[in-house]
Amino acid sequence: FINATIYTDYKTKIENGTLLIQNGKIIEVGEKKKVKIPKNSVIYDLKGKFIYPSFIDIYSDYGMPEVKKERNNPRFSPQLETNNKGAYNWNQAIKPETEAGKLFTPDEKQADEYRKLGFGTVLTHQKDGIMRGTSAFVTLGDENANLVLLNEKVAAHLAFDKGSSTQDYPGSLMGAIALIRQTYYDVDWMYNNNNITENNLSLKSILDSWELPQIFETKDKLDILRADLIGDEFNMQYIFKGNGDEYQRIAEIKKTEGKLIVPVNFPEAYDVEDPYAAMLISYSDVKHWELAPYNLGVLAKNEFDFAITAADLKDKKSFFINLQKAIASGLSKENALKALTYNPAQFINQYDKVGSLEKNKLANFIITSDSLFEEKTKIHENWIKGQRYVIDDYNVVDINGDYNVNVNGTVYELSVSGEKEKPAGKIKFFILTDTISVDASISRTGNSISLSFNPSDSIKNNGYVRLAGSVNHNGVIWDGNGQLSEGEWVKWSAIRKKNGAKKEDKKPVVADSLIVPTIKYPNMAYGFDSLPKPTTMLIKNTTVWTNEKEGILKNTDVLVQDGKIAAIGKDLIA
Repeated sequence: FINATIYTDYKTKIENGTLLIQNGKIIEVGEKKKVKIPKNSVIYDLKGKFIYPSFIDIYSDYGMPEVKKERNNPRFSPQLETNNKGAYNWNQAIKPETEAGKLFTPDEKQADEYRKLGFGTVLTHQKDGIMRGTSAFVTLGDENANLVLLNEKVAAHLAFDKGSSTQDYPGSLMGAIALIRQTYYDVDWMYNNNNITENNLSLKSILDSWELPQIFETKDKLDILRADLIGDEFNMQYIFKGNGDEYQRIAEIKKTEGKLIVPVNFPEAYDVEDPYAAMLISYSDVKHWELAPYNLGVLAKNEFDFAITAADLKDKKSFFINLQKAIASGLSKENALKALTYNPAQFINQYDKVGSLEKNKLANFIITSDSLFEEKTKIHENWIKGQRYVIDDYNVVDINGDYNVNVNGTVYELSVSGEKEKPAGKIKFFILTDTISVDASISRTGNSISLSFNPSDSIKNNGYVRLAGSVNHNGVIWDGNGQLSEGEWVKWSAIRKKNGAKKEDKKPVVADSLIVPTIKYPNMAYGFDSLPKPTTMLIKNTTVWTNEKEGILKNTDVLVQDGKIAAIGKDLIA
């Protein structure tokens, strides 16, 4: 691959660079004059194109079997014990013995969705249960499982959601926290007890994965703080999969020292046209809609280590749209690329394989039309382990636009729109003072094109004009041979009008301001514009119920400093 602008990592750019790959791995990358191209190499001239490391998503369930929840007891009686058979944990939601590497089956439809977004590898696990087992690191290639599975046991996964478990306990967040803590204490008991009379495969699985990265799924910013307290108790530093609202508790989350996996599933704008419906929308929801695109920028500004995931998106096609919103709202392009390449690889200890374009790493890279994250930039190809996957063929010219079509001296106006490989057309012609518009069928294979339409002004005269030819001169001119409805062979040509390609209706993504809107504490009506600061308060001559051996103290002073009771007694001074 020669003459490309190559980003070897999120901060290193090589102009007029050369990339050499062989047998699915990178063998050399650098400036053109410094890289010697071996004889008999297949050369791709990418002048004007860009090469980036393929993206990495470390929070997915790609290739995992569907999770099915068993029906509850038809008598609606409590289920106090697990339905699981075997020497496993007593609670159905604790399933650390689950191994994604053994469950994984490639799914070409899912893989294609990821590849079109620029992803080359994902970390996949079964999203079910409180302790969910281990994840596998796989490529998104169209190959069998043996070839795409890079590492069968990479990280351990947890959540507060018991998933498909039909067991009654836990029935609340408090119960889920208690269950995790109890399980950790059971692991500690097993590890430190040499006289164990039972064999618990679940506890053994937790011990086996103890040194792996631990990824904890949370539903909001407060869950991150709750999970971190558990981690602190058992000397465990989690990687937190957030929900996109971390900006609401940025200082507290920073103190956890945890890395973050952050989605870009921004809420859609609320319909406030109906005044009554508008009144039902809470202030906190509207405020989150306003602030969600700023979340990644706020995290970067506060020097968080975070990775970006496509998880939680209803439609993965909105991934780049939302990412561009985040960039327009303060996230730098460098930090965006870092969060999609370097950081996720580092989080799960796979940077020796992916995350940058370096010698002996996997040949996972994307070829783009322009600098990444620009509004009109297209991903042309995604190469995974040296295998080429065409997303938007750069050899195929975009023919969208308006043309004058000359068929044997008769001129028609043609408007072309749609996808490059599947264009749609409209033919416009004039009869006396009327303007007639009819559909034109366009078929395209590479730069060969065929066009047919019915220009007749009478239903009885149902005659089609059929044209075939080639697209030339970068799509500006088409020409070839055709046949009129009565069978006469003719020459034809089409010339694009000076206005060029038809502009898309899509407007550029811009932020109202790079200044982050006011964040309320808490994020609701009547919240503070900043966190309240504790002040010194002295309460004089009050009755204090101590609930201690001192009992009830009358005419007593209470001194509060830094948010805590500093002293209780008589005649205190602030």
